[in-house]
Amino acid sequence: MAPPSQKPGSVSENTEAALSSDSGDVGLEGGLARIVFRNEMYRDRYRTLSTGMKVGAGALLGSIVLNAALAWALVHRGPVYFATSDDGRILPLTPLSQPVLSDRRIVLFATRVAVEAYSYDFMNWRKTLPALSRSFTKPGFDSFVLSLKSSGNLTQVVNNRMVVDAVPTGAGVVVAKGQVRGVYEWKVQVPLLVSFQTATGTVSQHLLVTLLLVRRSEIRHPEGLAVQQFLAVEKNV
Repeated sequence: MAPPSQKPGSVSENTEAALSSDSGDVGLEGGLARIVFRNEMYRDRYRTLSTGMKVGAGALLGSIVLNAALAWALVHRGPVYFATSDDGRILPLTPLSQPVLSDRRIVLFATRVAVEAYSYDFMNWRKTLPALSRSFTKPGFDSFVLSLKSSGNLTQVVNNRMVVDAVPTGAGVVVAKGQVRGVYEWKVQVPLLVSFQTATGTVSQHLLVTLLLVRRSEIRHPEGLAVQQFLAVEKNV
């Protein structure tokens, strides 16, 4: 039996039409997907670039502000003062209202000055005593020299060709310290045994030396302090 002839609009033609229609739909959807993907990619790149530009602009603005602040500080800053040692080292400057040394070093300083004040002789006193001035304030040194002359001790040493020597007989003591009119001060007592030697013998004397130390600028006094008052009284033992 012969197969039946196919008429227009048969199942075969309808199938081909459906397949053709499906292929067109798939192609259209794929194109739209590519367009959407490309748009999203461009949008992401734009966002990244925009964020980077904002960060860069913020950093640039911060740099400009910082540089302007530094320039203003350099132009308007006040003078800077500092002290230097004899070998050129920079020394820090401390306000006169603050102590610069511990009590132990204060006692060592006072003891050294007290011993040096009674370490001279009839020949070299003109060199030895003026060298003490570096450890005194000017009023303090003038008062010390005046007391030596007015007491007659210096004249006696020169006329009798004496050699004066001193040694501490005990540890020095800080008896008072604190600020006075904005300047830090220490009052230190040092016991000494002072010997006056001549060609014929030695005379000894026990003294209690009281020193008033005051804060001074490190520019003139490297230790940061100086003797404002020097008082010696005979001590009974």
